[in-house]
Amino acid sequence: MAVQPEDVRLLANHGFRRLLESRAVGQIGQNALLYTLLILIVNETGSSIHSALLVTAFILPSILLGLPAGGLADVLPRRPLLVLGYIVRMVLVIGMIFYTDDVWTIYLLVLVFSTMGQITGPAESAALPVLVRRDQLAAGNSLVVRSVMVGQGVGAVVLGP
Repeated sequence: MAVQPEDVRLLANHGFRRLLESRAVGQIGQNALLYTLLILIVNETGSSIHSALLVTAFILPSILLGLPAGGLADVLPRRPLLVLGYIVRMVLVIGMIFYTDDVWTIYLLVLVFSTMGQITGPAESAALPVLVRRDQLAAGNSLVVRSVMVGQGVGAVVLGP
């Protein structure tokens, strides 16, 4: 995976670089959190069914709301949507820290957390064409996908318990 000249030019773009960094950091945090919760749930319950419920709570919103949430993100003002979504997700994470003894509350918090991600994710992606030129979109998308994948790996493997 060699660095292309277009990648270097894109990384010089401050707005694009901030988007890239925020997506990577967000994925690191999200995947570290989910990995930690998975271990917590297994340790608390000793049940693989409960770990499956956690995973279901996380993926269900993407199955049910992926398309409608993307449409919603397209019609609502992007900046307020992102700010509100990030604040709600932050409050939910704080809730997950304080309600670790109640697995059903954790499932509910994860479900809402993932639902908010279905709304903020498309709004983040919609920012890319605003930040880069049309001829840079393919390279920009490629870099965003790479940063998300690195964030997922780092979050689950390195920062997880």
